[in-house]
This record gives sequence, structure tokens and C-alpha cells, in this order.
Amino acid sequence: MPTGTGVLMFTSRSRHTDRAEHIDRDFLVSRHRALISEVAEFAQEHVRPRVAELEASGEVNEDLVRVLARRGWIGATIPTRYGGAGLDHRSRVVIIDQLARVSGAIAAAAQASDIPVAMFLHIASPAQKQEWLPMLASGQTLASIAVTEPRSGGHVLGMETTATRNGDAYALTGQKCYVGNSHVADVHAVVARTAERQLSVFVVDANADGLTLMPHQPASGMRGFSFGDLRFQAARIPSTARLGAQGDGLDAAYLASVVHGRLDIAAVAVGLHHELLAATVSYVQGHPRLRTHETVQQRLGQMQSNLLTARQAVYHAAWLLDSGGDCDAELFNAKHVGIDLGIHSARLAAEVFGARALRAAEPVERCIRDLQYLWAPAGTGDVQRFRLYQTALGITKSSWSLRSTT
Repeated sequence: MPTGTGVLMFTSRSRHTDRAEHIDRDFLVSRHRALISEVAEFAQEHVRPRVAELEASGEVNEDLVRVLARRGWIGATIPTRYGGAGLDHRSRVVIIDQLARVSGAIAAAAQASDIPVAMFLHIASPAQKQEWLPMLASGQTLASIAVTEPRSGGHVLGMETTATRNGDAYALTGQKCYVGNSHVADVHAVVARTAERQLSVFVVDANADGLTLMPHQPASGMRGFSFGDLRFQAARIPSTARLGAQGDGLDAAYLASVVHGRLDIAAVAVGLHHELLAATVSYVQGHPRLRTHETVQQRLGQMQSNLLTARQAVYHAAWLLDSGGDCDAELFNAKHVGIDLGIHSARLAAEVFGARALRAAEPVERCIRDLQYLWAPAGTGDVQRFRLYQTALGITKSSWSLRSTT
């Protein structure tokens, strides 16, 4: 077949895979490529055989999440002096991306317990770091982050959960929702109001008196990932369980969300996006009529462009974060572009597959559902565009990416 024809990209699935990986060549080095191979092999051997069960039951596979944690892949950026792997931000993107290519739910579980690590790294006192970081690094302890509430949503300062000081303890009352790894975590990093415009963080044991974990409810996407609600009724929290100083809660929430949350969720989207395109290419390869259909060619070409653009944004943001520069705008954009283009490709894939995309047994159906699921966490597109507007005008109050390196 002569070069330059519209169907050249369909000659083999491996050709597609090679093309998709070229985007990494400027941002990844040999250690990252070794990690890619390690995580990909693990995902094929240990995760893929469980995907059908996760999809059918919707139940959480805690054992599998624990295995990831014991390998040091959750909280991978914890420094070696605390027993961590001391990996960079590109490495955590690689881990989540590769897991998502096999299971969005397991990748979501990995990133959900990585996000609160930012709080322990940047807000905790030296003594608290010595206490908690080794347990998080070894996988002995899994954490969740509990910020969002039913009535305030993404408006952090609008939260209603309160922590009232009473001697050497706080009484914690309120409700948190959409808590990632809610049914897996050993501790919850809970942000609560300690004064009119003051928020603080508390490390709450999952078995604490006064804490009720609501039953797991499988969602339309990410089946096998727990994303539940916590209710606190005058739960007694020792003052020593306050993470950092009183009033550090707002900074902690933003650091965790901007520096870890946006990038982690974007990495899940990129992994799912890759699998979505691979499944669509494989389907088209098996149908000669589709391979030569100009409309299908255009849709697949756009999906390829979407993936390459999303990967560029995500890995570039991780590279900038590792470089120690101000990259808040790139982190916001990584989440925005990663999800937006992934969902666009999901619609294009559905148009190629037609009614077949509705069948639960089809990998493309799972990818479409899981990509839609990622729209809201760490802020919808509207939130990311507003933050990008602030960075464009230079009216942001703080560079969270710079603060994370100091």
C-alpha cells in the first residue's frame, strides 16, 4: 500500500501502540520506561483477570488495591527517608496511566489514595510525617481524602462539617460525599470547619466512634471503585490527630487537588483513552468495509489526534512539576483537556461501533462509561476553565505547584 493513504494507520494494532507512545519521548527517560513495563506486566497478570468480575458485581476488590499499595505504587512520591520509593510525578502518572489501560476502577483506586499523600507531605508536622508516611509508603495504611459535601460541592469554603474544640479533642459533625476509596481506606483525611472562615484537616480512623460509613453503591462507571459517603455525629477526634496547624485545611485541600488530584485523574483518562482507541482500531481492522469508509477514517483520525493532544498535556504537566516550576495552569489544563478530549473520543467511538457500543461485554462500552465518570472529580470543565482564566489574568493568590516543591 503506498504511503500517505488514509488507511495506512490501520495496518496493525501494534502500529497504533507505537504511535501513541511517541509522545513520551521528550518527557520520559529509561527509568520511566522500565516502570511502564513493570506496571503493564502486573496489570495484565493480576488486574485483567478480575475486570469481568468487577464489572459484573460492582463490588470493591480491596485485596487488589492492597497489593498495589504494598508495591509502593500508591504514594509513589513519598521520599526514601520515610521508606517511600522517592519517585517523581511522571512516575505516578505512568503507574496510573498503565493501570487504567486495563481497569479504570483500579487506576482510580490508586489515584484516590495518592491524593491525600500530598496533605501528609506538605501539611503534616515533622513528627506526623515520621508517624504516617512510612505506613503510607509501605501500604500498611491506606488513606482517603474527604472534602466534598452534598450541599457545597466543589465550593470548599462552603462546607458545613464542623470540628469543635473541647479540651484535648475535637467533636466532628457533618457529612462528606464522593470519597474515593471510602470502603478501603484505613484512615480518612477529613477537612472540616474550625472557625467562621477557617478549615483544618483531621486524620480520622475508619473505625472511629461517631463515624458511619454508608453502604457501597455501585455507580454507572468505575465499577469496583468505592466512591462513598461518610457521616460524622460528634465523633471524638484527639487534637493530636489534627494534621498540621489549625487553619491549614484550605491550603491542604488545594495542594492535594491541584498538585496531585488534577494530574492523577487526567492520567486515568489518558489510560482509558488509549484503550478506547485501541479497541476501536481493532474493531475497524476486522471490518474491511469500515476500513475504507471515509467517515470512519475521519473519526479515527480525530480520536488519534485527541489522544496525542491529551497525552502531551498530561505528561508535559508532570514534567514541568518535576522541573520545579510554576505549572498550575498546565495542571488545570491537563485535567480539562484529558477529560474533555477523552469524552469526545468516546462519542466518536460510539458512532463507529453503533449499537454494539451499548453491549456490556464490549470493552469500548466500559471505556465510554469510565471516561464520563471522570468529568466531575477535582472540578468539572467549568471549574478548570475558571482556574485557567485566573492564571491568564494573573489573579491567582498562590502557585500551588511552587509551594509543593518548597
